Amino acid sequence: MNPYIHKAMSRLALMPRPFLVVALALELAGCGAAESVTPEFGSDYCGLSSVCAPASGISAGYVSVTPTVAGLTIINQTDRPIYTFAVNAETLALLDWVPCTGGANCPALAQGARRDVPWADVYWYAANTKQYSVYWWNVTVQPDGTARADNIKNVTISR
Repeated sequence: MNPYIHKAMSRLALMPRPFLVVALALELAGCGAAESVTPEFGSDYCGLSSVCAPASGISAGYVSVTPTVAGLTIINQTDRPIYTFAVNAETLALLDWVPCTGGANCPALAQGARRDVPWADVYWYAANTKQYSVYWWNVTVQPDGTARADNIKNVTISR
């Protein structure tokens, strides 16, 4: 190899191909993780101090989550009912839950509807915690008539 060309090549280009493939795969794997979002003021479609997450894969629209003094405000701007679950983000490693699919303890949030979740109803709430995760999903009915949680999404919000 010409020594002048070798010096001009980047270190990345000199790495063995298998290493590059693994490094690229690891980098891309990180792209699918849930992102931590800090509220932005003046969001163009969610209102002041809220976090909006597109409902990709669920239906058209978005879900807005806004921290307030009293708790979390969730607005369903999708075209289907959603079910929600709010939790202290610092405890996600301990989380072992099954998404509910309806009933008295699992009410749906209708399209266009708003729900205020008091801090006391957020799982593992702690006054000193700064990040919370909100999960939402749709429920689909299987051919045998059983309900199943589908298209689970989440957003982590800072307060």
